Amino acid sequence: MLLIKGKNVNNSIDYVLEDGTELYKIDWNGEIYGNGFKNGKDTNCTYKPVYRFQAENLDLDTIEENSEEWNEATEILGFEQF
Repeated sequence: MLLIKGKNVNNSIDYVLEDGTELYKIDWNGEIYGNGFKNGKDTNCTYKPVYRFQAENLDLDTIEENSEEWNEATEILGFEQF
């Protein structure tokens, strides 16, 4: 998993990953980022978010939706590169 180095860096960059990859809102479809850019070049890879509930093996069905606990469990911790 690539950890997040920065969030909402500017008006267009959603995330900067620990390896320097930038993920942009225009490439987000709700499930994955279509590609990332590193050193100004397209990585030609997709990036899927890793949520806290996945990393910590939490069952979302046992958490009240839209509660503080839910919001914490659905936090994006990093991304898997494909």
